[in-house]
Amino acid sequence: MAEIDRIKGLLTDQVAGDVAGDITAIGYFFREDAANDSFKHGPRFLRRVFAKRDDHIEDRLGSMNLIVLTPTQVHIYAGRAKAPWLQVTGKLGAWPVQDVRMEMRAHTASSYAQRQGGTTRTRMKRVTLTFADGTAPLTIDFRSDALGRECTEALEAALA
Repeated sequence: MAEIDRIKGLLTDQVAGDVAGDITAIGYFFREDAANDSFKHGPRFLRRVFAKRDDHIEDRLGSMNLIVLTPTQVHIYAGRAKAPWLQVTGKLGAWPVQDVRMEMRAHTASSYAQRQGGTTRTRMKRVTLTFADGTAPLTIDFRSDALGRECTEALEAALA
């Protein structure tokens, strides 16, 4: 648990000046299917780079992103992997808790690893956030580790 507390402290330091009040949960997530090998990565990459849509948060997500839950709001930040854990590159939005709906299901990401001579599989939690203000739904993946479970459980309890 000491490692989880260290990671949560590093993530909290990234948003301390922007988030007012108590932080109920904080965690990192990935873009949908970022951990999969897929033919869909090429077209999605080209759309994100050359045809960003203003109303789609997913077009502005980084490789590792941050979600912060307070008693009143859900904050989402774009980020990228950088020592010591991740670097926040920009705030994508904050929504009142009552204006966000959540659906969650299990997902297995598979990726071919030639060095290992086979496919590696990673269990993920796929979360779809729907916003009442008309923002396009956001589908994100959390790892099924202790921090990912803690964050998704807190989101599920707050957004139920």
